[in-house]
Amino acid sequence: MSKKYITVFGIILIILNLLLSPDICILAAKEGLLLWFNKVLPSLLPFIILINVLSGLNIMQAIGTAASPITKRLWNLPGSSLFVFIMGFIAGYPMGAKIISQLVDSNTLTIPEAQKTLCFSNNCGPLFIVGTVGTLMLGNSSIGYFLLVVHILSALIISIIFSPFNNNNAAKTQTKKHSTSSVSLKFSSLFNESVKNAMDTIVYIGGFIIFFSVIARIVNVSPIMVHLIHSLRTLIISPEIFSGMITGLLELSNGVNSLSGSSILSVLNLALISFMIGFGGLCIFFQTSYVLSNCGFSLIPYSTAKLMQGIISFILVYLLYPMAPMYTLKTSLSYELKWFVLLMIFCILFTYVVKFLNYLYDRKVSQTLKTNYTYKRMGI
Repeated sequence: MSKKYITVFGIILIILNLLLSPDICILAAKEGLLLWFNKVLPSLLPFIILINVLSGLNIMQAIGTAASPITKRLWNLPGSSLFVFIMGFIAGYPMGAKIISQLVDSNTLTIPEAQKTLCFSNNCGPLFIVGTVGTLMLGNSSIGYFLLVVHILSALIISIIFSPFNNNNAAKTQTKKHSTSSVSLKFSSLFNESVKNAMDTIVYIGGFIIFFSVIARIVNVSPIMVHLIHSLRTLIISPEIFSGMITGLLELSNGVNSLSGSSILSVLNLALISFMIGFGGLCIFFQTSYVLSNCGFSLIPYSTAKLMQGIISFILVYLLYPMAPMYTLKTSLSYELKWFVLLMIFCILFTYVVKFLNYLYDRKVSQTLKTNYTYKRMGI
């Protein structure tokens, strides 16, 4: 069965659920709308406007020049990647991708550099992790700070793992679009254009959140999913955790809320929440895809990196949580060395895989350049 027919079949199922259970779908849409209006809109819109203004004033290029000695040594990237990494963490999803889009548009980052930077710079913000997850959902801000530290560490590990990737000179010659903003514009015109662009972006993000909130609710109440969850009662994983995992893979906020609703928060719950924060879910992926739609590069490396970041975040909870029980759940847990060994083996193996793929990519590019040069010499 082709992908086209699978997609059509899935859409028909969603439409049938909308027709058969309109009250459930409307409630889920309202929840998604309130999530966007109360949390995403006020926290993200000012950042998008300001980043658009900074891009128009070419400030990010100046910051990149100053930070270049650090990032060249650390990540083999220009200095603007440090600005993306910091601002992506402060503002949260999908602000890192939005800044990268601006830098590609202004020719500050090449396509390969943008792809590499995106792998570790599009992250969840501290406002969501500490405020929403820690304080509101889990009822303990200390847990939020613990999850924030884990999230930062996982992103740094991903940045180190991907640092061996070379920014191939051949790819740097790829033609990019000219920037849509200019320093010669009046500030009032630049600000108006920034607000317009920010509102377009934030409205599209809201559409993704509402849609995936409905999809997550349909998945959780569908007869197939209910039967599957019921059958899991005899297995190790509880039905509540399984349902929260499925929801989190679709939409981050609803999945975390589902897992944090358990009366007894276990380390497994906390590790799964950490995985979801690092991975982001399909909703965040499509938000990122929209923001980067004009850049014209593949999101496969980004998807791989986010999955790896989620797995590393999961392992880091088991590794670091026993070291800080007094700051989190105040439980007496023994330090498990096996998680540390597993994390080290995983990082080493993945580093060599990345190096091997980078070698294959450089070899393919070199062969392409050699072939093109031969054709040119032959006058073809």
